Amino acid sequence: MAFQARHRWMIQRLQLGLGFHDESQVEELLRGNGIMDQLSRFFRADGPTKIFFYYQIKGSTESDGAANPSTVELQRKELFVTDGLDETLQGRAVFFAKVVPEASEERQVNKDESPETLDENLSYDSTPRLPLDPAVANDHLLTYGVLDSSVLLSIETHLAQLFVPMLTARDESEWGQAESDTRNEFMLGLKGFVTDVQENLKAMNTGLDLRKPDKRYDTSDSRSLSKLSSDDGAVQHFVELVKDWCKQTEAYLEDNDQGRWESHEAGPATELEYWKRRLQRLMRITEQLKTKECKMVTGVLNVVSKLQDGVTDKLGIAQLLRQWKQIDTNITEASNEAKDNVKYLATLERFIEPLYTGTPTSVIDALPALMNSVKMIHTIARYYNTTERMTKLFMKITNQMITLCKNSLVGREPPEAIWEKDPEALLVGLEACLKLNEAYQEQYRLTKDKLLTMPKGKQFDFSETQIFGKFDLFCRRLVKLIDMFSTIHQFRALAQHSLEGMDALLASFNTIIREFRAHKHDLLDFHNNKFDRDYVEFNIQIADLEASLQQFINVSFDSITSIEQSLQLLKQFQQVLQRETLRSDLDSKFTVIFHNYGLDLSHVQELYERHRHDPPVARNLPPVAGNILWSRHLLRRIEEPMRKFESNPTVLSTKDSKKIIKTYNKVARTLVAFEYLWYEAWCRSVENARAGLHATLIIRHPETGRLFVNFDKEILQLIREARCLDRMGIEVPENARMVMLQEDKFKAYYNDLSYALHEYDRVTAKIIPVTAVLLRPHLEDLQQKLRPGLVTLTWTSMNIDAYTAVAHAALQRLEELISSVLDAIENRIEKNLVIVSKASLVHLPTDQSFALDDFVRMQEKHVANVTKQLAAKNVEIE
Repeated sequence: MAFQARHRWMIQRLQLGLGFHDESQVEELLRGNGIMDQLSRFFRADGPTKIFFYYQIKGSTESDGAANPSTVELQRKELFVTDGLDETLQGRAVFFAKVVPEASEERQVNKDESPETLDENLSYDSTPRLPLDPAVANDHLLTYGVLDSSVLLSIETHLAQLFVPMLTARDESEWGQAESDTRNEFMLGLKGFVTDVQENLKAMNTGLDLRKPDKRYDTSDSRSLSKLSSDDGAVQHFVELVKDWCKQTEAYLEDNDQGRWESHEAGPATELEYWKRRLQRLMRITEQLKTKECKMVTGVLNVVSKLQDGVTDKLGIAQLLRQWKQIDTNITEASNEAKDNVKYLATLERFIEPLYTGTPTSVIDALPALMNSVKMIHTIARYYNTTERMTKLFMKITNQMITLCKNSLVGREPPEAIWEKDPEALLVGLEACLKLNEAYQEQYRLTKDKLLTMPKGKQFDFSETQIFGKFDLFCRRLVKLIDMFSTIHQFRALAQHSLEGMDALLASFNTIIREFRAHKHDLLDFHNNKFDRDYVEFNIQIADLEASLQQFINVSFDSITSIEQSLQLLKQFQQVLQRETLRSDLDSKFTVIFHNYGLDLSHVQELYERHRHDPPVARNLPPVAGNILWSRHLLRRIEEPMRKFESNPTVLSTKDSKKIIKTYNKVARTLVAFEYLWYEAWCRSVENARAGLHATLIIRHPETGRLFVNFDKEILQLIREARCLDRMGIEVPENARMVMLQEDKFKAYYNDLSYALHEYDRVTAKIIPVTAVLLRPHLEDLQQKLRPGLVTLTWTSMNIDAYTAVAHAALQRLEELISSVLDAIENRIEKNLVIVSKASLVHLPTDQSFALDDFVRMQEKHVANVTKQLAAKNVEIE
């Protein structure tokens, strides 16, 4: 039969799945064992729904290979089709399964799509399938997959090599709405499951395999019992076999030295892993003992032992059976022990999880639950509650805490990376590790004391030196590191403050650190004694450097006379200097500054007494705000330093200090009272100042009759005071605040009215006496428009805007009228009168002579022309 398109597609999958070199090798194998006929049946609609391709020795089992390796070599692997039920899979298999679309969905098959992916819309049940067309390679009606002989191995491979790396590499946004804690819990559970699968695989591959009887003895049929018991060769073989079993199992049961498989830093999780692994191996032995072969061997020996007496028992079968029975009992007891230990240690698993994934701070919160779980194991467990095992468990918890502390400080970086950490953040981490040790021991002792209240129960009578000694030693190293990095942080902070004259000291410090780092110590290796010797030398050098620093501090304070500057410098040093010797020196400086503060306080008191009746007020400040600001300035001058002095109760407790404090309280009360008196006086004057708002807008001078804007200057003073006091944070009374909020409006009214009255004066000044009578009605009309501002309107009136608009309009009309009158007088009367006055009725040319008649005619003509001009001007004037 020729290969068609679907055959070619299957050949490609077989080559990839079973690891053949090329497709021709697969084609040759498909032509044998009737495979093509089986494929034809498979392609029919009523054919099988799935088939498996095995490439192995047909009919072989795993035990065959183990028992007769020479026979296996003579046999050859072959490719054959099976349903997966009759043959035991020894290697890999490729399966092909028919699929059809769901009946509820009609799906157009695209021949270019890959059929290899299992589709969620496809059904794999026993629904009738369509026939498979051999000529079509790709129609979504057939899928395939690869199977390993070990399901666990397949699961482990998929999870460890595909899913765990893929999920670990996922970006945070790809997890959708899953919270961080949920993601971490899921990943931890997944990795734990993979670890369990790997341990099971390891146990299956490395466990104890009991030797099986030779194939020449049929041990699978119970009817062979009497035949084998009478066969001396079989009995001799079975005796040797059981002796071998005894030797193997005794050696395994005695090999329970857990310590030689673990490091000295092993954590509590290794305890559970050990007992899980031991339980798996013991269960493997138990399962082997339950097989037909093992039961047949012991059954034959039991029959032989009953038929023989003690004299004829040359092979020692009875003794061997007693030994084997005891070993069987020991295996059962060891299995029960491992099972019980796994059961109780598994309850501990979620409580020790923070030791591997958390931080020292989070572990402190989890300690009560962890200790309670350990107490429960010690109280209830049948096998694990021995002093030796519980001590070992506590020691492993301690080991993991130390490992956690190290990881929290340097993570996965090399040990020397600790020098590159931010000293301040590192100090916080070191302190957290110390707190973890304290909390651990405290919770242990609390649990121990709780058990003491129940005398009949089991007690925590373990060696605390064994449990906590390692952690205490580690913490002693941490204390030294805290001291060292506090010094480093101190000098680096000094460098950041850029204090003049510190360069030489900082250079010396950098040299000390550089020399210490040159030793390349692992700072967290608390077993390294060389570090301790170098640390002593480091402290000696730092002590000399601090002596120079103290001298620098003394010189710095001697050059400052201001209390504020002294306190500021002191604060700078206090923020960065942490070592005890330097802080005690700073405390002494604090005392000196406080004494100088007492002198400054007396000076402030003298200033107050001298200027309290006429304080120096800042320019442009109103009187009330100026006086209050002056008193506040004096109060702030003595108050701010006192707040800083309060941070050092030791300095304030001396006899001299109490005298200064008493003076401070007196001066402060006086200044506060001074401010209050001025404030109260101003509040009382607000209503008087507000009275000016009820005055009329305009007032007429009684003597000159001129109009003026009637705005009280005290209102502006009130507004200025209120605004200044408000900016100073002083509460402004509501009546004053209302005036202050209308400042812009009042000023706008004032400016508008001032401009209007200025325009009134300017316009009325343009009236000349000759037109006064003529314009009097218009002037009276304007005055009538201005009259409401003189009589009825006040600064609180609502229609001031309308009033000013009317006044401006009337002024504009009057000005236009006056301008028109003045223009007419100037251009049509006075100008023409000037022309008339200058008109000449005689014209006497100077450059020629005339006869009398000519002269008369010329004059008559000239007079006629002038007469016409004068008549025209007269008409214009009229």
